[in-house]
Amino acid sequence: MITDSNVTPMRRGVTATALVWCRFEPLIGNPNLYNQPLKVIQVNLLDALATSAVLVIGEGAEQTSMAIIEMHQRICFLIHPSTEKY
Repeated sequence: MITDSNVTPMRRGVTATALVWCRFEPLIGNPNLYNQPLKVIQVNLLDALATSAVLVIGEGAEQTSMAIIEMHQRICFLIHPSTEKY
């Protein structure tokens, strides 16, 4: 995932936004709170992870060049892009 700084109108400060990524395992088919399979789900995991990484890296003179996010218990990172359409 490659991130960049983003400014949102009418909000103070800078946040991160993701520019490039490979793929995450979709949440479709997983059970919801009522044990029903998720049919349609749209969670912005990408920008949430980007913001978490930039929080560690910093936006100023910290000069931390990289953050590695691995083995998160609820997110499955895939090493190849999907060919399936959801």
